[in-house]
Amino acid sequence: MLLLLLSLPSSSSSLLLVVFVVPSSSSGFVRQATGFAVGAGAVCYPGEDYSTSVAGSLWVQPAHDELVFPSSCFDLLRQNPAAPNGVYRLTSLPSSTTYSAYCDMANGGWELAMRVAADGSEFVFDSDYWENDELLNESSFDPSLASDDAKYATFTHASVGFLRGCFNGDTTAGKCNTHALPQEYASLSKMFSDVTIGIDGVAGGITFDDLTEAEHYQWLTNMGLDVDYCLEDTSGGTTMLWYAAGINLDDTTSLYDCRVRYGFMHNNQNSIYTANDAFGFGAQEVRACVRVWEREVAFVLERIYFECSATSLTAAVTD
Repeated sequence: MLLLLLSLPSSSSSLLLVVFVVPSSSSGFVRQATGFAVGAGAVCYPGEDYSTSVAGSLWVQPAHDELVFPSSCFDLLRQNPAAPNGVYRLTSLPSSTTYSAYCDMANGGWELAMRVAADGSEFVFDSDYWENDELLNESSFDPSLASDDAKYATFTHASVGFLRGCFNGDTTAGKCNTHALPQEYASLSKMFSDVTIGIDGVAGGITFDDLTEAEHYQWLTNMGLDVDYCLEDTSGGTTMLWYAAGINLDDTTSLYDCRVRYGFMHNNQNSIYTANDAFGFGAQEVRACVRVWEREVAFVLERIYFECSATSLTAAVTD
C-alpha cells in the first residue's frame, strides 16, 4: 500500500488529501531519466554543484589469440611493430565487413570505437547509441577532437576482449583505464545490449573485481580530477564503504538511479543501494531520475511520478 499526502492551496486554508493506492498485479515502476548525466566525466550528489563533463574516447582490442591479418589494429601492430598511428582498412571477423578504423599503434594497437564530446554529448546512459548499430560522424577520425561526438564502425563490427577509456585526448600508457572483459563480445553494441543493466549479485552488469581501491579512483585522476572530488559535498569527510567498476552498472534496487555504462560508482553505505556518484562513460548521478509507478484500474492508466531530489522524494498523481 502506498500513502500520498498532497497539500492543495485554497483562499483560506490548505486541504490535506490522503490517497491510498493498492498495487495490482499489473503495477510496476517505469524509469524516466532526466537531469544530471554526462557522456563522459564525473557526476556527484548534488549534481548541480559537483558534475564535470570531459572529452573521452573508447578503444577496443580483440582477445589476444592467434594472429588473423588484418582483422584488428592489434594484429596489424604484431605484423608490423613499426606501424604508425592512423586510419587503416580492417575486416571484421564476426561480420566479414571491411571498414576504416583509427589505430593507436603507439600505445599497443588500440582501435577507436567512440569519441565523446567535452560538452553536450549525446552519449548519456539512456542514449540508443550504446546498443544500436547507428553510426555518428564516422568519417571524423581525430581522437583528440573534443567538440563533437563520434561513433565508428569499430563500435558495431570489431570483436572486444579488452576495453580502454581515455580522457581529454590523452591516450598515453597509464593515463587510460584498461580492462580485460570476462569474455569476448562480437562488438561493443552487442556487449552493451546483451549485458543486463544492474550489478553483479543483484540484476546483472559486469564488475571488475580484481581492482584495488586506488585503481578504482584512477578514473578520477585520469579525468584530471582529485580523488576526493565527490566527497566535497559530504559532511565530516564521509568514507565510501562500497565501490565498483564495470559495465552497465545501475542501482536497480532503490528509487535512486545512479548508473554508468563503463566506469565506476561509489556509495557511503556498504552496497550499491542508494549509491550517490558515478564516473566514466554514460555516467548519471542519483537525482537524474524520474521513476513512474504505473497501474491499470478500470481501464484507466494511473501514473504516480517519483522524482529524486536533494531534499525529498516528491510524488504527483495523474490519470
